[in-house]
Amino acid sequence: MVRQATISAVWDANRLRIATDAAGVALWSWNVDTDQIALDEQAQRMWRLPPSDDVITFEDLSARIHPKDLDRVRAAFSATRDKPGSYEIDFRILDGKDIR
Repeated sequence: MVRQATISAVWDANRLRIATDAAGVALWSWNVDTDQIALDEQAQRMWRLPPSDDVITFEDLSARIHPKDLDRVRAAFSATRDKPGSYEIDFRILDGKDIR
């Protein structure tokens, strides 16, 4: 039973990775209590972060958010502290001189 659940979880994770890679999107989550952000491999690539087990915080990533988007993104992050739930926001990421 446990083995089947493990196989199923691995299968689901692989299908999710294939789908996000094909769509060119990334997955990440933010723990509002600890301010720790977990990024999938695609998110690490999008943010140009090396694979690492280091703790990533919102402030670490905010330096890479386009200045015209930063206030709106900060407001969205703050809102999650007041009203927990799922949020979706689009913003630009700075990559040297490029914007993604």
